[in-house]
Formats: sequence, C-alpha cells, structure tokens
Amino acid sequence: MPNLTILADGCRGMMARVMAISTKTYTIEPVDLSTADDDLVREAAALHNAMASERVPEDPPFSFEAFASRVRNRPSMVVIRDWLARSAEGELVGRGFVVRFEADTNQHVREAAIDVLPAHRRKGIAKLLFREIVAGAGDADDIVLGFYTSDRVPSAAAFLKRVGAKTKLTMHTNQLDLSTLDEDLPMMLRVAQ
Repeated sequence: MPNLTILADGCRGMMARVMAISTKTYTIEPVDLSTADDDLVREAAALHNAMASERVPEDPPFSFEAFASRVRNRPSMVVIRDWLARSAEGELVGRGFVVRFEADTNQHVREAAIDVLPAHRRKGIAKLLFREIVAGAGDADDIVLGFYTSDRVPSAAAFLKRVGAKTKLTMHTNQLDLSTLDEDLPMMLRVAQ
C-alpha cells in the first residue's frame, strides 16, 4: 500500500546550489533530463526501470522511447529539478527530483522523489539527494514536500522517518490485469447497463 509522506517546513531558508557534491565514493550532479542526450536519458530510464521493478514487479518496464518522451515533453507549468548519483566507477546508482507546479493554487506544494539502487543504500546517497531536493524546492517559508513510498520498499519510509517526515495520507492502489478477464465480461457489462 503506497504512502504519501509530507515533510513540512523543511525548506525554510535554503538556497539552491548548482554545483556537484561528492563523497569519497559517490557524486551528486544536477541534470536537466529534458535536454539531456540519449545516452544519459537511456541510463536514467534503466535506473527508473530497476526501481519500478522493486515497487511494482508485475508492471512491464518503460521503453527508452516512452521514458524519453516523458522527460522531454513536460508541460510548461511543470518545473522539475533532477539530480543523479554516480558511484566512483561512474555507474548511475540514484536519482532525486523535485517538482514545482506553476499554477495559481498550491504554490507551496512540491512533489519529490529519491531512488537509490538497493546495493547502494545506507551509504548516505539518499541524504545527499534529499539535501539537494530541499535546497532546490525554494526558499519560501511555507513550502511542503510530498514523497510517495511503497510498502514493498520499506527502506524508503524508514529514510523519510529518519529525516523527520510524517505520514499524512495513506492510499491503497488496486490494479486490474485486463488480460486475465473473461473475454465475455465486456459484453456482460454492456448488457447489464
């Protein structure tokens, strides 16, 4: 069951940085996936698919074309800042992003996400990405960050709890695999109307 976790007042007084930060083994770098070359988008798509297979293993992976279209064709009202985490060997091992909607309402709300490959967790990467997200969310006093977690990835909720986030809204998602339906069901539904 996915959870929406909100961190309130976490962005007060923060200023955005545009430089890469690093530890001894990992580097965090800002990127703009909407203008990135195919090689970088392909890497980000592979990371996305690896993370999605942990959260929803029953779903098929995104094709490169679908992922590239998604990151390159964002509506103008959606402003996304991305950061990538790389190992010392250059492997893409994590991503963080924050989304701001340029609209007349809810100007204080930001959606955010942090993904780190399982083999690289508990090494400070999520904390570095979180720091960039908070700084990149803006400096208004009323900014609220929303994160989505899944009970299939308990480390995500545990991390957010460690940084002070509180669960505010719990949701449940149902999926219906249409390929498993009785082929006569659509006809029965039309007749029932």
